[in-house]
Amino acid sequence: MDIPLEPLRVANAVINSVNPQDLTDDDLYRLQHIFPEQTVIGALDLIDRGNVLKYTTAWGHTEYEVIGSSGTYLVLLDVSSAGYPYFCSCPAFVHYVLQQKNHTMCKHILATRLANRLLVCIEREMQPDDLAALYIRQFSLTDQDQSADNLAAAEPAPISRLQAQDAVSIQKQAILRDI
Repeated sequence: MDIPLEPLRVANAVINSVNPQDLTDDDLYRLQHIFPEQTVIGALDLIDRGNVLKYTTAWGHTEYEVIGSSGTYLVLLDVSSAGYPYFCSCPAFVHYVLQQKNHTMCKHILATRLANRLLVCIEREMQPDDLAALYIRQFSLTDQDQSADNLAAAEPAPISRLQAQDAVSIQKQAILRDI
């Protein structure tokens, strides 16, 4: 995957500079200079609504789910072996970040990173069966199950599905190492 990582390093530095106690005007100013305004507003809206869920297993593995405007998306924050450190199952991530390469992250990843930094994720414990259900919920459709309408409405689904399967496979390997 040939994704420019320097803009991502700058974006990470800005996110990591956010004051964990409170999001200041200076923080917002820096965020709006790194990310598109719509991404920042969307991410902050998700946080304000309490839509960033952090699931933690008994052995310390963490998964995130973000309830977005048109669905619930799986967000992975540590998939560095996949060539890009983050993954979101939303169509915008695949289209704007992976394909067009004109965004460093979607609003769901930004919301997750900021919510973590501000310690405002909705935290829940997760059992192994819950983890399996999370993956099934996110990736239950097969390519054959998608109707022509779904294919037309989605950002390139076959690519999205393959990238999602790769990211999930990497996460499963990480989980097995953690156990």
